[in-house]
Amino acid sequence: LRLPEDAEALPPEFPLRVKTPALPKPSSVRLVNAGVGTTGTTEVHVSFCQHRIPASHWGWSCNVDAHDGGELSTQRWIEEWMLPIRQLAYHSAKVVAAFRKKQIDAHCPQAIIDGALTGGLAAISDSPVPFEPKILSYLPDAKVVLSLRDPDEWYKSRIGNHQADIMCAKKLWNKVAHPLSISECVELDGDEGIGTTRHMDKASVIEGIVRYNLWVQAVTPRKNLFRYCPWDCHEGACGKQAGSAWFGKKLEEFLDLKWDSQNKTWAWDGQPLSNVPWEDTRSGKMGPIRNNHKPVMRGRWLGGDNKKLPVRRNVLGGTVPGRAPRVPNSAKPGSHGQPQLHGFRVGPLNPGGHHQ
Repeated sequence: LRLPEDAEALPPEFPLRVKTPALPKPSSVRLVNAGVGTTGTTEVHVSFCQHRIPASHWGWSCNVDAHDGGELSTQRWIEEWMLPIRQLAYHSAKVVAAFRKKQIDAHCPQAIIDGALTGGLAAISDSPVPFEPKILSYLPDAKVVLSLRDPDEWYKSRIGNHQADIMCAKKLWNKVAHPLSISECVELDGDEGIGTTRHMDKASVIEGIVRYNLWVQAVTPRKNLFRYCPWDCHEGACGKQAGSAWFGKKLEEFLDLKWDSQNKTWAWDGQPLSNVPWEDTRSGKMGPIRNNHKPVMRGRWLGGDNKKLPVRRNVLGGTVPGRAPRVPNSAKPGSHGQPQLHGFRVGPLNPGGHHQ
C-alpha cells in the first residue's frame, strides 16, 4: 500500500470514480473481495463458501444454483468480455482486427453487469472485480475484503505461475480510475491502451498494483474495509494456513455472522444462509449430485471438457466449455466453535432443508 519512492505522484483529483447507470433492481451482492489474483483470493473465497455465502470466484461458485441468473451472468462476464479483452492485450492480430471492426466492445455489456449484480450471488471475488471499477461504484455500502501480499513475492508468483494480467498503458494511469481499469483505457486509446504484465518492467507492474490497492482503500468507507494478508502472522501464528483460520474468525466479526443452531447454518443480518453444508472435495471425484433424479452441476470452472455443462459461443466465434470446479483444501474447524462443514450446495432445497 506504499508507492515506490520514484513513482509518479497520484493526481490531485485522486481517487477518480466512474459513473454508473442505475441497476434495474437492488443488488444482491453485499460482499466483495477486491484483491488481485495470487493474493489469497481463493482462500478468501473458501471462507465465504464455508460460511454458506452464495459466492463466485473466477468461474467457480458455491452455495448458488448453477442456473442462477447472477451465476450465469458472471460466467458470461468472463467468457464474453474478459477473455477477448485479454487477447486484445496480447495484441493478437485476429482479436485486434475484430476489435477494430467493432466486434469487441471496450465495455462489458450492461445487461451482463446488471445480471451478475442482481441475481442470487451475495459475494464476488477475483476477476472481473479488479478490472471493473463500476463494481464498487454500484456497491457503495458493500463490505470489501482487500487481500494483499508482499509485492516482490506477488510478482514472482504471479508471473511465474499464471498467465499475464491486463494493465493499462502507463501513459493513461492518471486519466482513469486506476491502472487496471481496462475498459476506460481501451476507450481512450484502443488496443494500444492496454498491455500485459509480462511485457512491462517489474517496477511498473508493482506500482500499478499498489495504485489499484490505494484506490480500493480510498473509495471504500473505513468501517466496510477489511485488509488482509494471508502470509502475515496473526495472533502469534504464522503461515498461510494459520492466516486462513484467523480470517474465518475475523470474517464472522466483520459481517456479524451468527451461527443459527435451529437452522444449522450461518445467519447474516438475522437471515439464515444455505443450510446444506459445504464440502471440500478436491481429493475426491466430483460426480453430479442428483436432484429429482437429474444431474445438478456443482458450479463451473472454465476451460474443461465436461459435456454436461452448457457450451456458449464467445464474441470471436470460439466456444468456452465448462467443467467441474477446482476445489481447494478444506480449512479445519476453528477453536472458536465453528462446526465442521461437509456437503456442497448445488440446487434448490425442500422446506425441510434437504435436497429434493
